[in-house]
Amino acid sequence: MGGVWSSGGNLSTARQALAGAGTQTAGLCMGGLSNDYSNVTEEYDGSSWSSGGNLSTARYGLAGAGTQTAGLCMGGYASGNSNVTE
Repeated sequence: MGGVWSSGGNLSTARQALAGAGTQTAGLCMGGLSNDYSNVTEEYDGSSWSSGGNLSTARYGLAGAGTQTAGLCMGGYASGNSNVTE
């Protein structure tokens, strides 16, 4: 059997179709869809989220990889399929 899920801090900005990367104590989320395409990034320290640097291109449905200090996001949708990598 696997481990048990527990609650952490809530994101500051509610959105869907965002990307994530990092670890349980150094997480990163970026982009997504709220009322519009989002360029918001947030960083997780194991208990709460704080603002990170904004993406240059707001989009949703993107992919994320890497760590909190060396994150990567690519693709997604921004009024059309996106090939942007940041």
